[in-house]
Amino acid sequence: MKRTLLFLMVTVLFLSCSTYSHIDYDKTVSFSDIQSFSLDLPVDSPDRLRSTILTNNIEQNLTAKGLNKTEASQSDIAVSYFAVTSTKPSNTSFSIGLGTGFGGRSGGVSLGSIVSLPLGKQETIYQSLRIDIQQGDRVIWSGIDEIEIDSGNSIELQTKIDELVAKILASFPPTPES
Repeated sequence: MKRTLLFLMVTVLFLSCSTYSHIDYDKTVSFSDIQSFSLDLPVDSPDRLRSTILTNNIEQNLTAKGLNKTEASQSDIAVSYFAVTSTKPSNTSFSIGLGTGFGGRSGGVSLGSIVSLPLGKQETIYQSLRIDIQQGDRVIWSGIDEIEIDSGNSIELQTKIDELVAKILASFPPTPES
């Protein structure tokens, strides 16, 4: 019983610390035949800086894999992405218990209170990214992941987005299963 409870607690701990990451692809497609790509830019991007960084990173990653960027009419695949920035509350605080008591040997009264003091920033900012690769009208590869960012620092933003795009595109093209 104790082992089961311990296993359950450790599993919940690992799952709560991990981020969501998912790669999926069509196993019937021969990815070795793909030589060129075109990049479809998002229509409504509220943050031009992030959009520019994402576009450049995706292009650089695919070019480094030996693919050539071409016009949409001449490309083997079309690459599109969807990015969302979200904030989640941080639960970082320090709690202090304060109390006092009075009374005699066999009885007494005590009063207490807990004070919680916030530490650091109160919101965590996440950049989620989905990259889809289409061949004709069907999606043949899709990757989704997210990363924690600090929007106040443009150098860190660039670095974090570089990591995110590289992490997603690391498994493209997929290796054939034997």
